[in-house]
Amino acid sequence: MVNLQDLPLELLQGILSFLANNDDNAIDKIDDLYNICLVSRKFREFAQPLLFRNFTDDVKTGHNKTIRFTKAIYERPDLGEHIHIKFYKGIIKDLQLGDVEKEWILSMENNVLGVLIASLVAKTPNLRHLQMPRADSHSYAGAFPFFLSRHPSFLSNLTSLSIEHDGADTAVNLPYYHQFLSLPKLKSVVIQGSMLSDKSFPSSWTPGTLSADEFSFQECHFVPGALRKFMRACMCLKSFTYIKFDVDPNQRMFNHLSQDHPEFNAAQATEEALQHKDTLEVFSVETATHKRCSYVDVEDTRVKYGSFADFSVLKTLVVSHAYLPAHPQLPATLEKLHISNCDSSIWEMARNISTDCKKGLYPQLTEVKVSTLDFIVPLKLPGRQIPEDQSPQQCLLSLQDMFKGTNVKFDIWSYRLPPPWEEDEEDEEDEEDEEDEY
Repeated sequence: MVNLQDLPLELLQGILSFLANNDDNAIDKIDDLYNICLVSRKFREFAQPLLFRNFTDDVKTGHNKTIRFTKAIYERPDLGEHIHIKFYKGIIKDLQLGDVEKEWILSMENNVLGVLIASLVAKTPNLRHLQMPRADSHSYAGAFPFFLSRHPSFLSNLTSLSIEHDGADTAVNLPYYHQFLSLPKLKSVVIQGSMLSDKSFPSSWTPGTLSADEFSFQECHFVPGALRKFMRACMCLKSFTYIKFDVDPNQRMFNHLSQDHPEFNAAQATEEALQHKDTLEVFSVETATHKRCSYVDVEDTRVKYGSFADFSVLKTLVVSHAYLPAHPQLPATLEKLHISNCDSSIWEMARNISTDCKKGLYPQLTEVKVSTLDFIVPLKLPGRQIPEDQSPQQCLLSLQDMFKGTNVKFDIWSYRLPPPWEEDEEDEEDEEDEEDEY
């Protein structure tokens, strides 16, 4: 009978590596790795590094897990080389930091998480994905440059960065993150709660210097000149997302900036994005309208998006209804169109798009989805009347009938209800016993 421990090392490593893959059974697999570590020193030697490929900490479970994780990294620095993903939430304390120990321990006592994250990241040269709370962004200006200037390998393999909004009313200047966004291998960036102006634009972001090709800015505020410079700084932009819309107007962070620091408009967004017309696959810009206007007011006063026809590889387009022309000019490559924050009749626009589809202008288009605060509003004819002898459900069917004979599925949904095309997901919160997992 063959003993599992007698198998060749390469085969044994291959078997254990299957347990480190991220999938629906990841929790069970992690538990299996913990148990394997207890079998023998040999098994622990192979299994323990696999535990460090993906680390997740949640404030709901306390901070002991992070403290044990940090301790293990500093006791065995070689484990840091195996870390590919790290996700932090909460306050972490009690880490020795050498020459800057006193200063940074004081910062940690004041709940400054950035210095600790930077210290731990310095021990993980193969880190590829990093997600951090925006709450400690001001500490990044000191903590992260400390390592970036002293250690060439610091974050050198980072490909994905996400900085979360902490719910505060104030915004952080995007230049705080300029060294992050300038990392050579960075490809995907998500930033919440930041602003970018002409005056604060980083001088190091010259044309073609940013290697990331996917940017998502949520609850951010860009002035026109800053957007122009940013688009030029991007080397090869494939995805651009800019979301500044919330169902609750009171939750919109930058309402107070609109007058003194006007945001770029729809026409400017189209014009600047044209710099990447041959690489841009996703263009998503959702901004709030200041008030609900009559149909005539919407058409006469709001600056509209220009033509998207010149975008040669664009597949997904997400834009606010108020700024999309009644007869939009779309690219032949488009597959998905999402018209967001619809605050007036959709009939004319739907008729024009369906007519163009039947003419063969959009052979790849399969989805047209309209989102709205009030499900009834898009169904009304210009003049705000539901067609006679039709219920709202019948109106929706009439709109969907416009697309018969095409590949397009047309739908309308309200922000107050789950999207009809998405399955409801059950939230599972499992409380784990605190044990020394590492």
